[in-house]
Amino acid sequence: MDTAIRMADEVSIFSMALWTMKEGKEEEFMEAWTDFARWTNEHQRGTLGVYLMRERSNPHVLVTFGGWESDDDLLRWRGSGEYGEFLARARELCSEVGPLTLDLVATMGMPQLVTGA
Repeated sequence: MDTAIRMADEVSIFSMALWTMKEGKEEEFMEAWTDFARWTNEHQRGTLGVYLMRERSNPHVLVTFGGWESDDDLLRWRGSGEYGEFLARARELCSEVGPLTLDLVATMGMPQLVTGA
């Protein structure tokens, strides 16, 4: 695609994680995630952008997600040393860590899912 906007029907696999941070570790986690997200965007083929969101009713809960061009790209990322290092660090900063792999089933009302790339 020539444009910088990827449409929802072009993304079929997503990585997602639910992070429950330990008290007082929020900033440290967000710095570690930002560094890792930057590395991911700069060095991992197939990434379509990553997002970090905070649960409004519980500021200790964060959700991250991003789209991938293929299963192979996602598996290569998850198999990287940098991913393993970040996950180990996140486990030190969080009381709960829950990475998931999601397949797109349907979309409605989200014509621009991922920008960039």
